[in-house]
Amino acid sequence: MPMKKSGILGLGILLAVIGLAAFSQAASGYDKRFEIAKARNEGWYTSLSIRPQFVQGDFRSRLVLWHFEKAFFIPRLTKGSDLDVGLAIGRKSAYGSWEVRYSLALPQAVVADRTQGIQIHNLEISGRSYFWPGEILQPYGQIGINVPLIVVPDGAAFQGANLNAMYVGVGLNAGAGLTWDFAPDTFLDIGLVYRFLAFFYAYGEGKGRDINHLRTVQDGDQFGRLLRSSSLALTASLNFMF
Repeated sequence: MPMKKSGILGLGILLAVIGLAAFSQAASGYDKRFEIAKARNEGWYTSLSIRPQFVQGDFRSRLVLWHFEKAFFIPRLTKGSDLDVGLAIGRKSAYGSWEVRYSLALPQAVVADRTQGIQIHNLEISGRSYFWPGEILQPYGQIGINVPLIVVPDGAAFQGANLNAMYVGVGLNAGAGLTWDFAPDTFLDIGLVYRFLAFFYAYGEGKGRDINHLRTVQDGDQFGRLLRSSSLALTASLNFMF
């Protein structure tokens, strides 16, 4: 019994000390360990961004894929780069931000031995985590997912007719950069973004075809994998709170 009573007494003393400490912190205003940081710009925002990017992978090589009599001409970027222009909507706090971004690039590519423009659409959902909550200059890390769509006019052929082609895929991106809250309701992001994309379906004005099952020559072996593309981009965006 003495052991139990002393244990109960010790527990009571400990709880009392904790309660007094909590009351003291409440009376003084707040406990700094749980202080909520505030940023100069917080809330919903829209942005305009550009990304000059250098591309590697299957869109830098000569490649034609076949489904029986239908040929898909994989576009080869003539400069190995493109300029991605995007619009986004997101939400920002002192600790980070997230956004949904749509972008379009219109590079020149070689398609069936002719040079022409193609369209690269991309829908990206990404998040940033700030390293120094509440500061005007914020280094950050970024990660996101992508849904790309490449549209190639006259990018396929079937029985002598030219068809438009499309390639659909998914991707991931990661990056790092700096956010600068340089004015009330306006901030700037500058950074580097690495993106990896894999395209799994090809369309030639008809039913989509699994790229794994297409053939490298008309009656040859199956391609046996997805189309792949990677890029490293410099990104800059101007953001406006609303």
